[in-house]
Amino acid sequence: MSVGGGSCIARDDLSFIPTFPSSKSEILMAGPSSDYHHGDMDIREQQSTFHLVMGMTKWGSLILASFLLFVVLWFCTPSFGFIGGGFCGVVLLALGILLLRDNKAAPAH
Repeated sequence: MSVGGGSCIARDDLSFIPTFPSSKSEILMAGPSSDYHHGDMDIREQQSTFHLVMGMTKWGSLILASFLLFVVLWFCTPSFGFIGGGFCGVVLLALGILLLRDNKAAPAH
């Protein structure tokens, strides 16, 4: 039987098998990648970007859900029509604004 373990190709040369270091002392490191110290970096810009993305996601999802409800009720149900779909879309939008707005009284974590 060949070294390939049932392979159709018989190979006596094992140079194709990758070798890995056997201990941590054989792994050569390049040294520290930066002078970063945990907790010393000013992260206000990252925080503002994060809050912008989360706000766009939250309010964009609410607007999209209200619009989809309006369109589905307008075109897919004969009893609601334009006025009924619009009313349900506006109600969903108003409830979403009331429930998703930022509560400034809550303590920051």
